[in-house]
Amino acid sequence: GLGRWSWIRVTGIYGIKARIVTAYQPHITRDLNKCGTVYQQPKQYWMSQDSDKCPVELFRKHLIAKITKWRNQREKIVLLIDCNEDIRYSKLSELLQEIGMISPIIQKFGQGDLPPTYHRGREPIDNIYISHDIAFTRTGYLEFGDGPGDHRALYIDIHKPSLVGEPIHTINRLLGRRLISTNHKVATKFNQLFSKFLERHNIFERMNKLDNSCVD
Repeated sequence: GLGRWSWIRVTGIYGIKARIVTAYQPHITRDLNKCGTVYQQPKQYWMSQDSDKCPVELFRKHLIAKITKWRNQREKIVLLIDCNEDIRYSKLSELLQEIGMISPIIQKFGQGDLPPTYHRGREPIDNIYISHDIAFTRTGYLEFGDGPGDHRALYIDIHKPSLVGEPIHTINRLLGRRLISTNHKVATKFNQLFSKFLERHNIFERMNKLDNSCVD
């Protein structure tokens, strides 16, 4: 109930479940006692619960516990997060990797010269993480201003079947009524219908042509 993250869960084919999570890690500012900050809001709550632990440490602990719980329930995870710290060297990134979450952006571009994701910052502080059982085709950044807000928009193209499953192709057999040849009335009706079918498609004429074209 602290608004630290939100999510939607979708159910795919054969009960496959995927959870898309957005999260915001509080920013440790120089003045930790400054009122009205995102850091101070959860700090005040935890103090009311007789806890003096750092809200950032609790955020990491609780988010990792949540994702671990969802993974144990065999859910696939897509996490989109503002880390408020360099994603290449952050403690949160390390913890996410330990539970099997991967960063498609770092996989593609490496940990070299990633661009800043906040318009007044110098470091990449936003990232996308996915569980290892999700396949992606493309990922990257947009320019500042191409998305809402003062951060770069990040994108990822996910292979849909790896997220929500893919139907297995099945052969549907045609159902037909069996002919009971011992039933005179049914057999007579069948012969009449079959004869009309043969006449309509010129089967006898085509059979004669085929017979005449054969050479011993």
